[in-house]
Amino acid sequence: MRKARGFALLDALLGILIFSIGILGLVGAQAMAMKAGGESQFRLEATQLATSAISALRIAQPTAIPSVVSAWRARVTGYDGLGNRIAGVDGLPGAAGTPPVIAIVGQEVTVTVFWRSGAGADLHQVTVNGTID
Repeated sequence: MRKARGFALLDALLGILIFSIGILGLVGAQAMAMKAGGESQFRLEATQLATSAISALRIAQPTAIPSVVSAWRARVTGYDGLGNRIAGVDGLPGAAGTPPVIAIVGQEVTVTVFWRSGAGADLHQVTVNGTID
């Protein structure tokens, strides 16, 4: 009988291949999880900014509403042209390209905030409704 030479080497190479495929799958899953985490952070920030606009409008005098809206829009676009956060300013990436919208009809307020999480990324939005007195 002939001995099966190289069988252990082939077995080891096959094991390394299977292990490598598993590791690549884990790396891909980690990348997707990090992207989803970043997206949820931007969604949370957009919701907080929209809610802060409604709160500011609720306490503002009617004659001050245009200046409140203007100041709030500057907070939403708190990133420079390179996508870097400006220190001490709230904001969302890509918000300057699609400015936020505030619609006031009677006492009903609808605030829509837009952002892009990267160059060429899809446009995301959050809409918050509220009332003012």
